[in-house]
Amino acid sequence: MKLVLLCLTFTACLLLTGSVQAGGIDRLPDQTMLWNRFHAVTVVDSFAVALAPDGIVVCRFDRIDSSFVQINQLFLDDEPVRMKSHGDMLVVYTMGDSLLLIDIGQLPSIDYRAGIDVGLPLSDFALHGDDLYVSAWFAGILRFTVDDDDQIQFSDSSMKPILVTQVEVSNDTLYGLDEYNGIIRYDISGDGFGQFIDYLYVPQRAASFYKNGSEFVIAAINDGVLFGRFGQAGSGIYGAIDGMAPIYKTLVTDSLFVFVGDRFVELIDRSDYQQRSTIAIGDDLPDGDLFYIDGRPFLLLPGQFGGLVLYRLDESGQSWVAFCRPGPITGLVLCDGRLYTGGKSNPVDVYRLDQWRTAPRFDFTIYPTWQDVASIDRNGDSLIVLYNSPNKIAFISSIADPDKYYVESSIRVDPQGAFGLEFAPDWSTDRSAILVYAASSISIFPINDSNVVEYGATWPIIGKVLGATFADSLLFVSTGKNSIWIYRVASDYSLRMLSSISLVLPVFELEFMNDRLIYFTYDDMTYVDCSDPRHPRVEAVAPMALPVTDGVVYEDRLYTVGACGIAVYDLDTSPPRVIDYGGRAGSFLATDGEVVATSNGESIHLYYLHEDRLFHVESGPPVPNRFELSQNYPNPFNPITFIDFSLPQPARVRVEVFNVLGQSVTTLVDTHKPAGHHTVSWNGTDVSGDHVSSGVYFYRISADDFHASNKMMLIR
Repeated sequence: MKLVLLCLTFTACLLLTGSVQAGGIDRLPDQTMLWNRFHAVTVVDSFAVALAPDGIVVCRFDRIDSSFVQINQLFLDDEPVRMKSHGDMLVVYTMGDSLLLIDIGQLPSIDYRAGIDVGLPLSDFALHGDDLYVSAWFAGILRFTVDDDDQIQFSDSSMKPILVTQVEVSNDTLYGLDEYNGIIRYDISGDGFGQFIDYLYVPQRAASFYKNGSEFVIAAINDGVLFGRFGQAGSGIYGAIDGMAPIYKTLVTDSLFVFVGDRFVELIDRSDYQQRSTIAIGDDLPDGDLFYIDGRPFLLLPGQFGGLVLYRLDESGQSWVAFCRPGPITGLVLCDGRLYTGGKSNPVDVYRLDQWRTAPRFDFTIYPTWQDVASIDRNGDSLIVLYNSPNKIAFISSIADPDKYYVESSIRVDPQGAFGLEFAPDWSTDRSAILVYAASSISIFPINDSNVVEYGATWPIIGKVLGATFADSLLFVSTGKNSIWIYRVASDYSLRMLSSISLVLPVFELEFMNDRLIYFTYDDMTYVDCSDPRHPRVEAVAPMALPVTDGVVYEDRLYTVGACGIAVYDLDTSPPRVIDYGGRAGSFLATDGEVVATSNGESIHLYYLHEDRLFHVESGPPVPNRFELSQNYPNPFNPITFIDFSLPQPARVRVEVFNVLGQSVTTLVDTHKPAGHHTVSWNGTDVSGDHVSSGVYFYRISADDFHASNKMMLIR
């Protein structure tokens, strides 16, 4: 049995840090592949240091394979998004507006040193000794100091610039970019901000600057690049390159200016400012760095769908994926000591799990040219794979042997764009089937006695399909209307609606057992008696020890993963009794009983839960000991996102959404709530029920004297 609910929040692990550690499952997985999406990458000595949603990854370049190999990682509870290296220290900015100091002086070792929740959005930051200078938009430049106990304290600020978006430190001079005026500089050889020196006036609104010796390379906010120096006659600007699209990052080699923009790289000769060539980078992210191979410069960027990409900085612009498979992970299967993974833009990769102290070893790829896996399931020792490209369902047998696997049968899927697959072993008395869901339809593919997949029917569904399951000619469909619809499927595949179940929260996958429909809503398991499908009746609601996003039954145990980690339950008791819990957040999992593999779509964590390692706790985690507001998940989102909050005591709670102008969009919660962990969803509509436009929004909680807010992004 498989049970799934959309991941409520990945960064919410922090909410239960104390209580999760009370269980026996360690917060750190036994093995991890932080193999996918990166926000940024920087090169330190011969290492590539990348920011992943789950933490910081250190990679070393393998010259034989011309690719990077992961050799270390540091887990973080708040998703890192930007960074700067300053000697032995890496300054990291997180999605929750925190700044972290990470010691990288002994790479590949990497250690957390200090951190601070600044409490407001930051545009940039720079470290000088024990002073941390922060630019905070119209708030000017703030200075924080790291004391001998690695505590970061606010010291003072400067309000002289109007709109500060970048800060850099060189020797004992602090440079700040005032978008409206130019570059300001301070002498910080003494204590604090020291002495204001002067401005380098820029006649255009500036987006960023790069200090190259005494020369400043300034990217304009609209287009073009300016060149200037402090002390230069006139305004200080002495040259320009016009007509260049907006620049995100400037890098410099011995002979080239490397201007990285949105989907392009401009190579400009430093001697005469003439264009050498333009390299298209597609949608790869621009926050990268230079990497040298045999003395030749390459540009290392986070890939469009994940991984790291290397670009040759010459007229050829040759590129290749230099770290792992790019693309979000969409499926995990564990079978006979092997881990099978697939993802968006990825084929099915097979890893061998030899022993728990050894990292998973890549074994082989199943059909390398089939690179768009939407979903994976298992039928015995065969894989059932939904490929978006080619647009097919494939039954693949002999999956453990790289020389013998083959497609036993396949069938085309229509319409295109299906996102989910589920194997239904007994949808009728004598047949199994596969359910495939697209945004507004469900298709059924019966499997005959010869294991051949046949097309049955495609049913249009009113509302966005979130999940579905089959049982004894009954079809259960969960939609974005916060309802579960119950249908009867006739022998000719015609569909007749029988009843519906109203939901408080969306449900993303369902399961049917013994005349009962089972689904999860956050940390509750709900049993619905469907012996009379025209009149379904909620039979019981069983509280779970931890929030649940995905669950798998293996023998007599239920394994779950969610916003605050994984849990193991004994199904011989009613309600299920928690055996152990802990670990990190995730959105789906696979298990063979002793090994649990979880993923949030980006990294893969492995836990080896041998019986002698399970804690056998007496009860679930305690009530939270403090107020908390988590980052919404997913973020960015479309069409729905979830917000978690925790209350150490009963409180009157108000959760409200605002636009960037500070205007109220809608109120999600305005009621009394008991102590505990709670979640609320937002579907991108305002108080009138109208869909709001794409953009940045803020959500704010008020509970007793506790107030907190976070930002989120809606992309339609």
